[in-house]
Amino acid sequence: MPKEYWFLIVMRSMERVRRLRVAKSTLRLLLVAVIFFLGAFVFLAYEYFTSFEERTRRLKEIELLKSRISFLEKNVKTGTPENVAHKPHSSPIAIQELKVIRRVKRGGFSASFRLVNQHSPDSPFTGTLALVAKNESLQRPVYRVIPEMVLEKGVPQQPEKGKKVEVAKQKFIETYFDRSSEEEAVFKNFTVFVFAENGKLILQKSIEIPENVAGE
Repeated sequence: MPKEYWFLIVMRSMERVRRLRVAKSTLRLLLVAVIFFLGAFVFLAYEYFTSFEERTRRLKEIELLKSRISFLEKNVKTGTPENVAHKPHSSPIAIQELKVIRRVKRGGFSASFRLVNQHSPDSPFTGTLALVAKNESLQRPVYRVIPEMVLEKGVPQQPEKGKKVEVAKQKFIETYFDRSSEEEAVFKNFTVFVFAENGKLILQKSIEIPENVAGE
């Protein structure tokens, strides 16, 4: 017949040996109770942290909704819908039909374009032009500007010396560049710079000059 009790022997120095008799059924109950409480603790901890994360997420969503509602209320008050994009202020002048033709026999190239006033004809555009031919593929880049003025890396620095223009509706511009004095320095690009009366650069447009085009 199996024994229903375990004996625990407790030994301490300088003291007598003690024996404790513990029933096996009691140990089993204690073990089951410990497992149950450990399981309950793990479950409660999991529920606590899960609910904490959920609560934190919901608080963030509420804050986002509040900021969204506040933004919409401001838009309603100012009459500016959120989804309406503001168009950038357009340039008062446009460069259209920009063309260049290499004049092989004459050793240079001609350029033409139209300046178009994009505002009302009652408000003519007044400013200056600078026309720049360049070849930046050389070891020492070559530039030429009409009218004559100081350049910095091909950009005019004295707009007040530019060609004065006044455009009510549109104006046709044509120019001619001789070949550079350096035999190898064939111009590669042509750029139109448009400046306002106050000297601010408001528009520039470039075009590549074709290599071999028959001409005058």
